[in-house]
Amino acid sequence: MAFFPFLPASIEVETLRAEAAEGKAQVVWLQERRSEDDAQKRAAVSFIEDASRLLQVQQNSTRSEVFRLKGIEPWYPNKECV
Repeated sequence: MAFFPFLPASIEVETLRAEAAEGKAQVVWLQERRSEDDAQKRAAVSFIEDASRLLQVQQNSTRSEVFRLKGIEPWYPNKECV
């Protein structure tokens, strides 16, 4: 049974090889893309963890506790970045 009955067998084989090569190239591209996405995810998680630690320190510092007890909101440099 021929894949393409109107083509000679050698052309049919070459067509299938080309499709296989294209599929392999696509797999490589997807693996590279996944690797890039994983690196971005690690960077984002690291940034969030650092920001969370900074926020926890700011919220639980002695200075913050004094302001909290006085009923005043503390001011932090670059507060809009947090």
